[in-house]
Amino acid sequence: MNKYFLLFLIFILYSPFQIRGSDNITAKEIVNRIDKNMVANSIQHRSKMIIHQSRRIYEKEMLSFAFSNDTSFSIFLNPSRDRDTKYLKLGDNLWMYLPSVEKVIKIAGHMLRQSMMGSDFSYEDTLEYSKLITHYEPKIVGEEVIKERECYILQLTAILHDVTYYMRKIWVDKERFIVLKSELYAKSGKLLKLMTVLKVEKYGDRFYPTHVVMENKLRKDTKTEMVTSEIKFDVAIPEELFSIRNLNRNIKFLQSFY
Repeated sequence: MNKYFLLFLIFILYSPFQIRGSDNITAKEIVNRIDKNMVANSIQHRSKMIIHQSRRIYEKEMLSFAFSNDTSFSIFLNPSRDRDTKYLKLGDNLWMYLPSVEKVIKIAGHMLRQSMMGSDFSYEDTLEYSKLITHYEPKIVGEEVIKERECYILQLTAILHDVTYYMRKIWVDKERFIVLKSELYAKSGKLLKLMTVLKVEKYGDRFYPTHVVMENKLRKDTKTEMVTSEIKFDVAIPEELFSIRNLNRNIKFLQSFY
């Protein structure tokens, strides 16, 4: 093969200008549209975690607040045995308050990737609130129809060494720019988790998934639903929620949510 033709072929196949969908949109433009839907300056939401383990089903209700700089606070409201369990995430650091022993515990390193409250979601899955584009390099690898919705298929490869999932394969709704399906992989290529979106709602000019199912592929006969019942974007959130020393205190602002 002529070496100049070979060089030209390599350029065509790997040039960033060719990473476009059928309607001439780039992978990075798609991910930016996803981030625009999913990340606000601040967010407040009430959700129910429905944990399916073999034939058993557990329900837990939680209230969460977050800022776009990966700062978040969550408190469990129900059931009674979990009530007032709190989580505070400041960047890469996470603290948990256990009311039964009145103790604050720091969760760090690989512990962040463990199950939260026995669910298929890890601490990072639940509490992380940052943009995909800052963690991954995206590439369009195909297109497919899912549940009568036309989707782009993107492969996201980590650009940071400390991300939970080295690679993500996502199916993105072409019209609403919401991820409808996501396969989450380890660096070895092993499939770790599968996430599917069952319901999407519109809030102003943004779309947001309000019913999500996560399946941990390293466990058997288990899945967890996350159903959001209330959500507000760009709301005022008291700074006192994001203080480690306030984790073991009753904050007046939270009382109206019980």
